[in-house]
Amino acid sequence: MRYFILTTILITFSYSNGYSQIAGEDEPSILFEASFVGDILFNYAGGMETGNSHMGMIDLASTIDFEGIGLWPGGELLIHIENTHGATPTGDMIGDLQVVSNIENGNYTYLYELLYRQSFSHFDIIVGKQDLNKDFFISEYAGEYINSSFGIMPTASLNAPVAIFPKTALAAAVMVDVSDKFAFQAAVYDGNPLDLDSDPENTNFRISADEGFMTFGELHVRPNIYGLPGTYKFGIFKHSDKFDDIVDSEKSYKGNTGVYFIADQLVYNENNSLDQGLGLFFKFGYTPDSKNVNDIFLGFGANYYGLFSNRESDILGVAVARASVSNYLVESNPEIILPHETVIEMIYSAPVHPNVTVKPDIQYIINTGANASLSNALISIIRFEISF
Repeated sequence: MRYFILTTILITFSYSNGYSQIAGEDEPSILFEASFVGDILFNYAGGMETGNSHMGMIDLASTIDFEGIGLWPGGELLIHIENTHGATPTGDMIGDLQVVSNIENGNYTYLYELLYRQSFSHFDIIVGKQDLNKDFFISEYAGEYINSSFGIMPTASLNAPVAIFPKTALAAAVMVDVSDKFAFQAAVYDGNPLDLDSDPENTNFRISADEGFMTFGELHVRPNIYGLPGTYKFGIFKHSDKFDDIVDSEKSYKGNTGVYFIADQLVYNENNSLDQGLGLFFKFGYTPDSKNVNDIFLGFGANYYGLFSNRESDILGVAVARASVSNYLVESNPEIILPHETVIEMIYSAPVHPNVTVKPDIQYIINTGANASLSNALISIIRFEISF
């Protein structure tokens, strides 16, 4: 409740201070943003049981520009509160590994992010509670999809405690723009963000060296191929904690490491517009087979922006996400554990108002949960996105 009181104060101050400025002047010193995302989900076949469900997510965020309020330039404070509500279809209805909806969480209200960013001429420093998937593992084109695997790869999220939605953690990150073509970023996160059942308001600002740290490094290359921009990311992560063996719980190992590659490339544009045309993405992740449930992840897809001349903001997309299961784990129980789970997803994103987007979505899940007892699942989702 105290976070809602704080946000209400910031909302009031934002409207009385920031939004009272005359149009055309500088951005407001205190900015308030609110959004709602809602999913209506239908499971037509497969998984654990058929049926329908719904879920939603409310985001409230205030950003304070330190220079705008008379302090120093380049400083920015973000306070971000989140509420999730509704069903948990992956856990209760489908049983998939990769999580069919990226807003699935259950009923919680919590502090999502509280961080300070200091910007300099060529680099930024960020400290505070952070979602690593806001800065790492990001594909612009894959971010249009609803299945969680098109966000952070399961080579990280299935294999180690990570600071991602809905449970963030304390971290320090640095983002460096080397040039127009190259950038580098690195971060260190608390190694165990816990969960919302043990810390329901996400107010435990803990750092425990006993549970290790998770570090990331990511190199960005931004070429321009025949006038068409692209972004290519090469990443590595390491968790320093001790982990139980995935088959024999009496064994353990120290540390876990993974590498990944992400590519976004515009391959065709209409009328020389970078906002219209065909964009492709590719995602690859690898972690050692002997230590991890998901050892290899492959994701790829194609998005067409503005397929119809009178619907330039619409997006049509088709993508595939394949999470391989460790051979070490499959061989331990070959009659039950399957070698992979693969998702095929199709979306159509249609803004119907400057603040409202409707996104119909279809997903077909092959080898649901990599569990031989579950049949392939056919799912549709209607997503509503409202922003203020």
